[in-house]
Amino acid sequence: MFDSQPYKLIYVQKSSPHKDEDFLFAEIFKFFTDKKIKYILKAEFYPENVFAIKYYAAYQRKLEYKYHIKTNNGNAHKIILTCGSLLPLMLKRFPEASFAINGAFSVDSQNELAEKIDKNQRYRIYSFFIDLKVGRKTFQHFVFEEVSSYLLINKLDNTDSIKKKDRIRKMFLSLYNFEADI
Repeated sequence: MFDSQPYKLIYVQKSSPHKDEDFLFAEIFKFFTDKKIKYILKAEFYPENVFAIKYYAAYQRKLEYKYHIKTNNGNAHKIILTCGSLLPLMLKRFPEASFAINGAFSVDSQNELAEKIDKNQRYRIYSFFIDLKVGRKTFQHFVFEEVSSYLLINKLDNTDSIKKKDRIRKMFLSLYNFEADI
């Protein structure tokens, strides 16, 4: 499953945040699945030299829970590989960058159901992928199971990685609502 090839990433643009967004800038990419479904992949840059990696199906872009909705097209492994293929591209441009990935809890708004926040399905899949595909030569790995998040601290950044991890965790906990409220 994880030995297949990622989809081809296409760079779209660098964008500035809207007034209600807290990142400094975002690098936007797109890719198309085998079924020609267009996805948007964002690398949002935050203080502490960290990118938050996010993606969604383009046709869901106006939905409030666009990051939480499963498409059920049977290609999650290739989408995850595609998101992972972004890391080396970003490291070429930002060699000391770190990366944060959150396993968004799944939402079924029609039935007013939401998956639990901690150790959700996406988080378990992302953790498996990261452990399998992202080495420990470049990054120190940290997990935050209670909010289904994974953090990769770049070892080229010569700051204390434990203190940096704590600062990044505190920043994201203050910026994002990790509660399921549908």
